[in-house]
Amino acid sequence: MITRGSGPAAACLCLALLITGCSQGDQALTGILQARYHLNGVDAALEESRRIELQASCLAGVYLAADRKSFPITADWAGEYDYLVHNTDDPERDHGRRANHGGWSLAGIDTGDPAACNTYLAASPLVS
Repeated sequence: MITRGSGPAAACLCLALLITGCSQGDQALTGILQARYHLNGVDAALEESRRIELQASCLAGVYLAADRKSFPITADWAGEYDYLVHNTDDPERDHGRRANHGGWSLAGIDTGDPAACNTYLAASPLVS
């Protein structure tokens, strides 16, 4: 749950959440969801969920980066967006820690490159 934000950055976060759902469709179409990887002693289902969700958040950032001409990214907007993506609650613990969610979300928007969203090669602490 987000407890702060009602300006343009909050609106973009809502857009990013919508795009996250679309990104998950892209993950399914490209075969990413069928990828296999070795998980050393961690809760495999929970880690898989986090990798999927964090990747989708990153891909939402890639979309926002690609669509920068549609909305201005001011310093105020960037600061509010940073706050919002680092302060979303995850009571089920299936979307990753706040710091990791923020990090992956910003990686997408900062690079604008889907290659920055490869959560499947990331070490477990980066998707915890």
